[in-house]
Amino acid sequence: MGRRILIGAEQAESVRALGFRVWKPGGPFHMPAAHTHSDVEVNFLLSGGVTYLHGGVVATVKPLHFTAFWGGVPHCTISSGDGSQGFIMTLPSAWLLEWQLPHNVPARLFSGEVFSGSPNPTDPHLLERWLMDFDSGAADRRRILLLEIQARFHRLALEQPEAAVRTTAKNFAPRSGLVQVGRITDCIARRYREPLSVDGIAAEVGLHGKYMMRLFKQLSGMSVWEYVCRMRLSHAQRLLLTTDMKVIDIALDAGFASLGPFYRAFAAYCPGIERPLDYRRGLERLVRRRDPRPA
Repeated sequence: MGRRILIGAEQAESVRALGFRVWKPGGPFHMPAAHTHSDVEVNFLLSGGVTYLHGGVVATVKPLHFTAFWGGVPHCTISSGDGSQGFIMTLPSAWLLEWQLPHNVPARLFSGEVFSGSPNPTDPHLLERWLMDFDSGAADRRRILLLEIQARFHRLALEQPEAAVRTTAKNFAPRSGLVQVGRITDCIARRYREPLSVDGIAAEVGLHGKYMMRLFKQLSGMSVWEYVCRMRLSHAQRLLLTTDMKVIDIALDAGFASLGPFYRAFAAYCPGIERPLDYRRGLERLVRRRDPRPA
C-alpha cells in the first residue's frame, strides 16, 4: 500500500476565522500541515520561494509577487526555500465583497483561484509600513492601512483577465448588508458540520430566510447553500489529505448527510476529479514525485 499523506495528522476541527492580521514570520515559510480558515490570505515574499498544495493544485508564490487566495481551500507548503522571508496577511472574506473588486475576483477566490500580481517596486515598502501600522494599534493608522489594502487589491484585480463567472448585482448593497453577510459567513464557518437549514441560519443572524438568500447571492455571487457546500468540501479535502479516514466517515464528519451529496459536491466543484479517492490518490502521487522516499 502506498504511503498515505499524513501531514501533521491534525484533529478534525471546524474551519476557523483568523480575522484581520498582518505579520512577518520569524523564519522561512513552512506550513507542512494542511489547514483551512475562512479568511482571504495574502503572501508576499521578499526572497526565496514557496510552493503550496492548494486544494489539490500546485501553486507557487514567487518573490515580490503580491499573491492572494481563499483560506477555505485546504492548503499546505510542499516546498519552501530556506531563504523564504516575507509577510502574511489575513482579511475577513466579507471585506472583499464590500470593495466591489472588478473581474469577479471575490467569487473566483471562493472558487479556488490563486491570484498573483506583477512585481511592483513599491510593494516591499508598502508591506513593511502595513506591518508597522497594524502593530501600532492606532485607529487613525489602521484606517489608512485598510484604505491602502483596498487600493492594492483593486490593482491586483485589474491585472487579472476577465472570466465568465457569475456576476453580482450592479447596485451594491448598503454597508448594513455587508455586515449581515459577515454574520452569515461567521455562522456557517462555525456550524457547517451540523445539519443546517435556511431558517436556522437566518434565525441565528436575525434575518428572514428569503431576504438572507437574496442578499448573500447579490453580494457573493453564490448561494448560501453553495457556500455551505464549499466549506464542507474544504473540510473533507483536508481530511482526505491528512488522514486515513474512510470516505463515508469523512463525508459525515464534514457535514454531508450521506455519500450522495458528497460525491455530487466533488463533481460540481472539483473539475476532472470524479471521486474523493481519486483526489486522495492524486495527491499521494504528487507528493511521492516531490518527496521520492521509499513507500
